[in-house]
Amino acid sequence: ECLRLMYIALSELRDDESDFVSRVMQGTPPFIELSRLNHKSQFRPWLTGRLLDVINWIREKNHSQRHIYVVQAMEYLDAHFAEAISLQQLADVVHINAAYLSTLFKKEIGISYVKYLTDLRLTEARKRLLDGERVGIVCHEVGFKDGRHFAKLYKEKYGITPDREKKHK
Repeated sequence: ECLRLMYIALSELRDDESDFVSRVMQGTPPFIELSRLNHKSQFRPWLTGRLLDVINWIREKNHSQRHIYVVQAMEYLDAHFAEAISLQQLADVVHINAAYLSTLFKKEIGISYVKYLTDLRLTEARKRLLDGERVGIVCHEVGFKDGRHFAKLYKEKYGITPDREKKHK
């Protein structure tokens, strides 16, 4: 069963097999590594290591191959998170249809652009609250218009209200 999993993982790499073997396996194909094992007790750790290598390599490869529109959108959001940014405005910045951008963003990042933007704002808010800044000022300066909504989202993400966070810094 373990060999089958390894075979499946490696078969997914068909076009990129040489890159995988050279970068992850340090030039040694898996079947040669396997033949070098001296005892069956070495198999499980070897297999676990190789499967983790495959998973990490695929993650790295997927991350490095993000669609250019998604990369541009993320860069824009990272730089302008405090501004009111609609999906249409973001799509206009990267010069594509809003529905297509929404679909691409969700597919490649795993969350909607709104969730991504909200997380950026909350992360910056937490950093600033822990630096001692006032809740009301932070709320508005990171892009939230409504203090109650900000407090609700903050508590959902961090399990503590912004006021308490500031007091317990």
